[in-house]
Amino acid sequence: MDIYKNKLEEYEKPNGNKLSKNSIDLYVRNIQMLVDKHGYDWKIDNLNEFFDSKTFTPETSKSYMNSIINYLKLFEYDPDIIKIYIQHRDKFEKIIQNKPKLTDKKKLNLVEWDEIIKWYNLVKKENQLKYDLNKLNRYDLQLELLLCLYITYPRRNELADLKYGTLDGNCISYADKRWTLILKDFKTTESFGQQEFKIPEELTELNMLLNKITVGLVEGDNIFKDTKGNPLSRLNLTKTLQRSSKKLMNGKSISTNMIRHSFNNSKYKGMKDELIKDSYIQGHSVGVKLAYYVL
Repeated sequence: MDIYKNKLEEYEKPNGNKLSKNSIDLYVRNIQMLVDKHGYDWKIDNLNEFFDSKTFTPETSKSYMNSIINYLKLFEYDPDIIKIYIQHRDKFEKIIQNKPKLTDKKKLNLVEWDEIIKWYNLVKKENQLKYDLNKLNRYDLQLELLLCLYITYPRRNELADLKYGTLDGNCISYADKRWTLILKDFKTTESFGQQEFKIPEELTELNMLLNKITVGLVEGDNIFKDTKGNPLSRLNLTKTLQRSSKKLMNGKSISTNMIRHSFNNSKYKGMKDELIKDSYIQGHSVGVKLAYYVL
């Protein structure tokens, strides 16, 4: 397993970036579990039986299959062998795509975008009161910054990883009197590569919060931290937002994913049905319409 881990650490993705520690840990953990249960005899029928016996979700089964594909590629197995696992991985992906996009629990937590803005304003109001009473702490300010960032850039949980300065991984830097958000390690990095967002001066609240939260930080420090001063994990970022939303938004448990749903639903509501209807009338796909007819 050490040899596999070394290969993962040396591997470079198509965009030239290394795998994240989280990805490496996941691959190693999955393969180790499979080896403990099956050795290296990964017959498809046995694996499917194992997935069924554990009542794994399609997402978990896909994760294990991705780990096997990764392992076989790194150890340069025959492409025809690897293809078998890719085909089975794609079956799990098809099941995932056909599942309802929103569970009943998520539907209960759906909010309009103006409610997200209201949430942010309530946090600001609370922080102002705490500031007036000399009770405002770094974690109160951190929550306000998180919401301000997610309102401006509705990302996934990768913002938990942000470090101060220009570094490998996800970071935020200050140069030439301007903040820049740099993302190198996120779910779709392989498709989008490194992304950089220059934060405009007119976003005064975001700039002010970044100026405040980074006081005393040195190059490489984590911007977001837990109550013990450790780097904020992606899971704890979600918990931080959910605790705040339950308190301020009538018990709704709002995560980064729900913020993204709210943003997209608010901005593009009604457009999907129109695109599908008009594409059908014109006899081409929605993809063709967007690629060739919408400028």
